[in-house]
Amino acid sequence: MEEFWEMMIKYNNLYKTFTYLNNKYGLHYGYQVWNNIRNNELYCGEYRGIKEFCEPYVSREEWLALKGKPNIKKALNFCVKETGIKNILIAG
Repeated sequence: MEEFWEMMIKYNNLYKTFTYLNNKYGLHYGYQVWNNIRNNELYCGEYRGIKEFCEPYVSREEWLALKGKPNIKKALNFCVKETGIKNILIAG
């Protein structure tokens, strides 16, 4: 885990990080597994709002900066390219 967070801080690139670690250690974890790790607050030492729940791998500030954010604009552009429909209604 330490190597994961060091690489994420250095490169801020999940794909590059998990590809390297999968190759180095012979792992076969997919994007979603690594993304769940990146977005889990347990790695910054908190759990369900309980501060100092455990030893952190990264600070809260670093974790927030690295936490994945969905790219809605990119997703919409993909939908337009695939469907040809420019007016897309998203509910939720």
